Amino acid sequence: MLTLTLTGKPGNLRTDFHYFWGKWVRGFDPAHHCAKCLVGDFERAVSPMWESKQVLAFSCRPGEIFYLCGVAEPYNWSKNFHLPLEIAPGEKALGTLSNGMQISVVGAKEIPFTATSAKELYPRRDFRYLSCRNFQFAAHRFGFVPTSPIDPQSISRAIGQSTHRYS
Repeated sequence: MLTLTLTGKPGNLRTDFHYFWGKWVRGFDPAHHCAKCLVGDFERAVSPMWESKQVLAFSCRPGEIFYLCGVAEPYNWSKNFHLPLEIAPGEKALGTLSNGMQISVVGAKEIPFTATSAKELYPRRDFRYLSCRNFQFAAHRFGFVPTSPIDPQSISRAIGQSTHRYS
């Protein structure tokens, strides 16, 4: 069970965040940045209309990944909010938003990440990708993901191994 509680000033997030969402992340699509690069389903209960003191509770399994993201209004990337979580019974986390509100998390731990993996694995991507924290997280967590199908024969030739099995 994952529970999220929004605390701080009265009201909802709408006055400070144009977008505020949560997504159950199962993978990474490096052909996109922002929310689209995180493969998974949005959690409808998480939105800018989330009210202070409102508790959101979700059934989930250990190891699942839940990503919370808020895009500041008016837009200012330094005021955006990012909190990737890994479901872990008994764990707790706390996220502080740019407006001073906080999200108390029970049943998950924060997943730390840096921009290093994105820059090293995707050096040809432009600023839109490499500055995107969703993309940075996904590259850090999931590593390099080819954007086109891979031919097993070419990989074998490249690494000098045969794809044929002999009995």
